[in-house]
Amino acid sequence: MKEKKNEGPMGNARPIHERLEMHSEVDSNTGCRIWKGRVDKNGYPVLKINGERVCVRPVAFEVAYGDRFHSNMVGRPQVRMSCGVKTCINPAHMTVRTDEDRLFLEIRQEVYLNGRTRAEANPRFAFMTTPKFVDAEARRQLEIRLAREAPLTPEVHAILDQIRR
Repeated sequence: MKEKKNEGPMGNARPIHERLEMHSEVDSNTGCRIWKGRVDKNGYPVLKINGERVCVRPVAFEVAYGDRFHSNMVGRPQVRMSCGVKTCINPAHMTVRTDEDRLFLEIRQEVYLNGRTRAEANPRFAFMTTPKFVDAEARRQLEIRLAREAPLTPEVHAILDQIRR
């Protein structure tokens, strides 16, 4: 019986960790585990699991750390590679952007664009485009947004009930 690429000697599917190792190799200079299998149209590693094409990075993360990361805001959390190599699947090079990270970057961009618009209209607002101001204002706005979305504690509910009476 001829053994298929993704099947073991008995015809059953190979474990994911074996498939990850089989389709990648370690670059001894960088420590990157370079994916040699299929990539999507943007050059990111993909793998078929149960007939569905999935991104390899979250799978490699789950295999290495035993836990799939999740996000409450988005269906597909972002995995960034500290090495910057698109085809690297080394879990040690992975950082996962949290919802707060993504929201902070979004707010930061809004703050900067608002500052730039105001600075173009009046040069005395140029300080609103400095990284120090943009970061501080974005953090302040992030805290406000997160506080608005946070569920109220029983203590806060009790205070609100007293005020309403």
